[in-house]
Amino acid sequence: RKQQNEPSQSSGSFGSKQYDQSSIDISTYSMLIVIVIVFFCCWTPSYIWWLLLMAGDSFQTFSVWNSFSNTVMLILTYVSCCSNP
Repeated sequence: RKQQNEPSQSSGSFGSKQYDQSSIDISTYSMLIVIVIVFFCCWTPSYIWWLLLMAGDSFQTFSVWNSFSNTVMLILTYVSCCSNP
């Protein structure tokens, strides 16, 4: 049986701390925005790189292959996979 001076557990509580629902929403949206930005920054250069390689192969006019650039793009894709849940 609950005593009168005990704090009640509401839906916005976690343990003994009270959290404001709006601060939880803001932190959730912030985390979502960061995940999207990291995904975009890590995958966009890779897609552009492979598009340039395919265009170079199709037209046979220029060669853009560079092993260092390829390694950087590969590392960026791995970073994306490790950083996003």
